[in-house]
Amino acid sequence: YDHLRAGAREQMPELPAYRSFVADDNRYLASARFEEDKRFWSVHLDGVAPAGLPGMSMEPTFAHESEELRWLLPRANFESLSRVAAQTGCTVLHVFLAALALYFCRTTGQGEFVIGVVLHGRATPRHKRTVGMFSRIIPLRIAVDTRTPFTQLLKSVVEEVRICYRHQRIPAHELGKSISHVAGDRRRLFDVTLSFEDVGEERQTPGASLRYWRLHERFQQTPLAIKVQNWDEAEPVQVLFNFNKGALERS
Repeated sequence: YDHLRAGAREQMPELPAYRSFVADDNRYLASARFEEDKRFWSVHLDGVAPAGLPGMSMEPTFAHESEELRWLLPRANFESLSRVAAQTGCTVLHVFLAALALYFCRTTGQGEFVIGVVLHGRATPRHKRTVGMFSRIIPLRIAVDTRTPFTQLLKSVVEEVRICYRHQRIPAHELGKSISHVAGDRRRLFDVTLSFEDVGEERQTPGASLRYWRLHERFQQTPLAIKVQNWDEAEPVQVLFNFNKGALERS
């Protein structure tokens, strides 16, 4: 953008081609690391609790549209969460994960809850300079003991994220193959996904004022997709709840 704005098209750096990432991904699928990742997830998901949110009426499908609810989290409250997270050696993402796991364990009566976390998937500097789709999603299996302090739950979430991030490269369809032999009749690895979107410094573009807008997803197949959007430091943080109306409805 800066080169085009300055009229220096000939000085524009050559960007990596997305096809190189595809080729690298195919090499990964034929590698020993891929087999290691498959073994990890097979063991890690063994005996996972049955899926099903409170109030779910049926399995979500693309035949049902989704609806989106928005909650504005005041900037001051978000900054308070950030300070609490920093004091306990974690991030706001960990706080949201712990709070969601605690809530759903209390409402379902289960001792653990699986949340699908969306990752940007750009693991290398080369990937960050490549135009294309890289995002991935991994299931975090969070055990909750309501007798322990919330800070202890945060520590366990940090550890779960640390362990699972090492095996994040495995594609979602390969994760799905694990369902039949580790989860019995469970049709999904998770009913809730969390996407934490923190634009930060990437939003700074000289000579331009940028604003981000998310288009509503009309056919969300996951029962509940939660998106935390920290896009503008001068605005409240948007928390979006996108739910499939074939599975959930407004209370």
